[in-house]
Amino acid sequence: MPEEVTIRKDLEVIQVESCGNITTEDFQKTLDTILRILQDQGLTKVFVDATKATSYPSTMPIHDFGSQVAELLRGLEV
Repeated sequence: MPEEVTIRKDLEVIQVESCGNITTEDFQKTLDTILRILQDQGLTKVFVDATKATSYPSTMPIHDFGSQVAELLRGLEV
């Protein structure tokens, strides 16, 4: 998977590392993982490192995904 989600206990954050070509499906899988960790661990911060990503979906899918994320992750620091 082009995005790897881990828990950084030392920083108390959920860390997402993106690399390669990222698809809308990758975004959705990552969101599902983050939501599961939020529920299980109660962490409220997410650190995203996308410096190794080479491409993303077009603007409209990203906008739609962002709208969904804004509702689901209300109160989360990214």
